[in-house]
Amino acid sequence: MHCEVEFLPVGSGSKAGDAIVVRYGDAAAYHLMLVDGGHAETGDNIVAHLKKQFGPFPVLEHVVLTHSDADHASGLRTVLSEIPVRNLWMHIPWLLAEESRHLFSDKRWTAEGLKSAVKAEYGTISEIYDLALEAGTNIFFPFQGTDIGPFRVCSPSRVAYSYLLPQFEKTPDPDQAAIEAAQMWLGKESLARKILEAAKAALHGWTTESWDNERLQDGGITSQQ
Repeated sequence: MHCEVEFLPVGSGSKAGDAIVVRYGDAAAYHLMLVDGGHAETGDNIVAHLKKQFGPFPVLEHVVLTHSDADHASGLRTVLSEIPVRNLWMHIPWLLAEESRHLFSDKRWTAEGLKSAVKAEYGTISEIYDLALEAGTNIFFPFQGTDIGPFRVCSPSRVAYSYLLPQFEKTPDPDQAAIEAAQMWLGKESLARKILEAAKAALHGWTTESWDNERLQDGGITSQQ
């Protein structure tokens, strides 16, 4: 299968974000895929690029959101508002929280209470989810082994995701002992750790960046999600 991959410039430096356009099939019968949507302000640029390259009425067969960070997700709100999307692939933490409920430290959570608490922390992807529902877009979880166009998802599995979800920055405190017992503990960042990382980022701005020593000189901090 013929496949073309285009990495779009969205943002700059360590605030670059991600947006990738894939065209697959052949010249006479191809499909379009968008992986991530960059920052909020780049959504219009992505829409304009798709219309310039693929005609005034492009249709996206698949849109894939790799994770919920703003530099990957925010621009998808504009894309979903302006361009038909047949299939949206993304993890939706509040719909999967029940499967992880036993892995949170507070055992008093009810299924509905945990769902509401998690959803409240994910405003951007909640908007994306609502826009997709309103447009009649099919919504799927991109778990391990799933085929999306010409690609196959390598990870995570649904079981692995259930252990990862309580360790996300925006979810309630995890039951570390239970997760460690399953050998799935990655370590949820504490406030002290976040302060340390911010200090390190500031220090890196004074050091030399090289090919094998990326310093994120303008203060970027990556997340585990």
